[in-house]
Amino acid sequence: MMTTKNRSSACARLMLALIVSLSLAWTSAATAQDAPAGAVHGGQAPAPAPASAPGAMPQRKAFKLNVKVNKRGDGGAETPAAGVAVLLDAMAGDMKIRSYNAKTNEQGVATFDLVGVMGARYVPKVVHEGINFTGQAVTPSQDVHDATIVLFDKTFDDKGLLVTDMMTTVDLWEGYLVFTQMWTFVNTGPTAFDPTGSTDEKYAEGLPIVLPKKAQGINAMVMRGGGVTEQARVFENKVFVTAPVPPMVEGSEPLRVQLRYSMTLKDSFFEYEQPLDYAVEGMRVVVPLQTRFKKHPSLSLTLNAPGFPDIGDGRRMPGMNPNMKFVVARDGTAEPGSKLYFTVDGYPVHDPPGRWIALGLVVLALLGGFMLFARESKGKGGQGRGARKLKIRALTDEREDLFDALRDLDERYEDGELSDRRYDIEAARLRERLALVLRRLEQERTS
Repeated sequence: MMTTKNRSSACARLMLALIVSLSLAWTSAATAQDAPAGAVHGGQAPAPAPASAPGAMPQRKAFKLNVKVNKRGDGGAETPAAGVAVLLDAMAGDMKIRSYNAKTNEQGVATFDLVGVMGARYVPKVVHEGINFTGQAVTPSQDVHDATIVLFDKTFDDKGLLVTDMMTTVDLWEGYLVFTQMWTFVNTGPTAFDPTGSTDEKYAEGLPIVLPKKAQGINAMVMRGGGVTEQARVFENKVFVTAPVPPMVEGSEPLRVQLRYSMTLKDSFFEYEQPLDYAVEGMRVVVPLQTRFKKHPSLSLTLNAPGFPDIGDGRRMPGMNPNMKFVVARDGTAEPGSKLYFTVDGYPVHDPPGRWIALGLVVLALLGGFMLFARESKGKGGQGRGARKLKIRALTDEREDLFDALRDLDERYEDGELSDRRYDIEAARLRERLALVLRRLEQERTS
């Protein structure tokens, strides 16, 4: 159990992380089917810095990085891209600590001579026609410091547009189901698809993604590769993405869209239905069977997903925590105009007794006459204050549980139990719930 001092310290650190996350529009990483750990960030996870005394300056090492930039034509041939601006970001974890700039010479090579921080990684990037192209990350400890970035053009024809992976995760919270949905878009042609230049009315406001009509609190983040993120526009139950969709070629990262939203859980049986406007090569539905609630630490759920050939234990899935239990539907496909449909049965939902207590008080007041009604109303006000205190206490306890969960998540990540991708997904989900709890707590305290 955490001490008061440790809990306060953890709360302070995690609150700072939460504020930073919110100011960056819920920055998080994306997922791709069977993607290697670190692919979301444009390279391998950063190597741990050498041990040093508290307060000591980080160790540094001089190194040279040559970034080769090629332009790919329609026929697939590549030519050196001269005079191209190359950005080199120094990253400590997911935080950028410094940036460097250089231009390519006639051979298409940009050279960086610098003194690097040991333990940091250096990610080269080029922005071409509004598309972010990212090279392989390097560290000062490596002997070879060369990277290649391939640029390509874009098209306004959507015939090659494809969703290679779509994963929907369903988490139980108090009275709600919280969804995290990952879309991975590519263009099967040699060029990127730019929805902003299309004459098709369908793309008048960007690449549309339609969610269920009952979806609440929708938050949409676009991952353009190499850690570049941006917020997507949300209108009612639709999300509009204006970023270009890269082609499915070697050296390019797909466009990933992460959606978060919730739906009210009113019964033990839940039915989900979502329109799909695009062809989907691979769909997955992930339902955790464990929660962080002491009242319901484990769940006994039945997932039914028509059209999915494989439904079962999700611990075999890459990137999943083998110490947790999931039920997963995998290997689903979809054609444009079809739907994602599944049901989950067995959620713990109970009818709150407060409703019947309130009904009894009303009946008693009507029978007792005006004076008794007035006294009961006064008593009800006292009960309201007591109920508000209990609610504040429950929200405070949940806030502390979320802080502990984030701390445990950080420890598991530092111990190597989680990939970059899985850490970003779980951390973003916890921070979103924490933000909701903090808002409700503030509302209760000021009411």
